[in-house]
Amino acid sequence: MAPASVYCDSIEDMENKTEKKCEGEVEETIVQAQGSKENENENVGEPSSAPKEEIKESKKTPEVPDCWQDVLGNCQLMKKIIKEGKEWTKPVRGDICTVNITGRFENSQITVEEHTNLEIIVGDGDIVQGLDLVIVLMNIGEVADVIVEPRFAYGLSGTKDIPAGTPLVYTVELLTARSFDITQFNYSQRKELAQKKRLRGNWWYDRKELYAALECYKRVLVLTSMEELLDAEVTQNNKEEMLKLSLVVRNNMAMTQIRLGLIDAALENLNCVLHHEPNNVKALHRKAKLLADKGECKEAHNILLELQNLVPHMKILQVEISALADTIVANAKKEKSLYRRMLGISGNANSNSVLSKKKEDKNGINKKMLWSVVGGASAVIFSIIVHKFVL
Repeated sequence: MAPASVYCDSIEDMENKTEKKCEGEVEETIVQAQGSKENENENVGEPSSAPKEEIKESKKTPEVPDCWQDVLGNCQLMKKIIKEGKEWTKPVRGDICTVNITGRFENSQITVEEHTNLEIIVGDGDIVQGLDLVIVLMNIGEVADVIVEPRFAYGLSGTKDIPAGTPLVYTVELLTARSFDITQFNYSQRKELAQKKRLRGNWWYDRKELYAALECYKRVLVLTSMEELLDAEVTQNNKEEMLKLSLVVRNNMAMTQIRLGLIDAALENLNCVLHHEPNNVKALHRKAKLLADKGECKEAHNILLELQNLVPHMKILQVEISALADTIVANAKKEKSLYRRMLGISGNANSNSVLSKKKEDKNGINKKMLWSVVGGASAVIFSIIVHKFVL
């Protein structure tokens, strides 16, 4: 992105022209910056021979208005106030705001994105990240132009109407802002907003913007909780609908957390789903994979066997079950080998035991021969004694 100075005229021009003139020349200056090298250093109405020292000094003049605010300090997000709003009315993250938004390409008046009376929750990913960051800097009634680089807009993915890696210029008007108070939502409002957040979370997930998706899913869980619901006419069917919606989102949330490496959090969500729906195929399959990755192969194997009974046509299960069975056998061998080393048993333990057994057998034979000799001698002596006394 061009440096911040590109979005304002030179200091000399601003001293000699009105603020309206300054704003009108922003686009003119950008066109000049993209022109040939010969005109690169020329500014409309600025003498080419102006000393650099004077420009440096004039930049330090505090009276000079700043047309553009560099929000992040890296020229990735620029804001310029078109119309001032009511002071001290800036929203904060989590507030509900109503806005008008119009987006266009740089150096073009063709509208590529437009929202009228759009209600958002600031920081929840309802709009591109750049606008989420800027709205908290605006007062109610304020109108501002915002230049958003791709990183804080639609990134390298783009959209159907916006090419990848395209910076955008937005005109934003903040109409209203109020605190988010869940007790002020009835059942229908909660359900409608929860569905909207679920779809937005799925949209971010498909774009691989996983943290943005996670924020949307978290908001759904808040909205689908039936605590402090003021609508006295809520039926049991309504509660079941909300529970079903929350379980769908928890399943999606778990998948998002898996991809982010948040394994324990993902398992917690999957266990919650299985508590209410023990035969939920997606939750069972994802839990089995997580447990296998954690090394808990036997439990994972049992879950897959259970899942195979539920969906016998799911061919991939047989492959996974066989792979886990092989892993379990391999782990058992490793454990056995480890126990041998811990007990100090060498790898030749089997051969040593065979030799010791042969030695024991040989000793047994020798003992038998010895007792046979002793027995025979005793019999001879006994017969001599008997013969002597008889005679």
